[in-house]
Amino acid sequence: MKLFYTILKLVFAVIIVMLINFNPGCKDPHDFEPVFDSLTSPPEAPQLLSPPHDTVFRYDMWWPYPNDIDFEWTGVENPEYYELMISTDPNFPGEPIQAPDTLYTVAFNQNGIWYWKVRGYNQSWTWYTEWSETWSFITSYSPTD
Repeated sequence: MKLFYTILKLVFAVIIVMLINFNPGCKDPHDFEPVFDSLTSPPEAPQLLSPPHDTVFRYDMWWPYPNDIDFEWTGVENPEYYELMISTDPNFPGEPIQAPDTLYTVAFNQNGIWYWKVRGYNQSWTWYTEWSETWSFITSYSPTD
């Protein structure tokens, strides 16, 4: 009986060794990395066009909230989409808006100083473009004006 258990242990050991050595799975962690030169550097950051830096949008009883503001920037070569950040905080907490083109319209309905910036993305780039510079504008509503 002792011989039987010894042979059984030996068979299991051989099976385990065979499974480890003949596993068709990934043996090298670098097997699935992209080819080094398959990714390209991203182009320069987009340039902001509109609304111009330090613009003031005044709303009154004749032009009440909400009003659409068009955000426009220069295009970059072959983007899949752009990421637009708009915030009253210059540190831009929150998630970016994905914009398919170089023009994106947002309806504003509150007073404040707003900051905005944009960058482009393409999966064939090593990363996003750099963020554009940050511009700001003001929305101001006074119903008596």
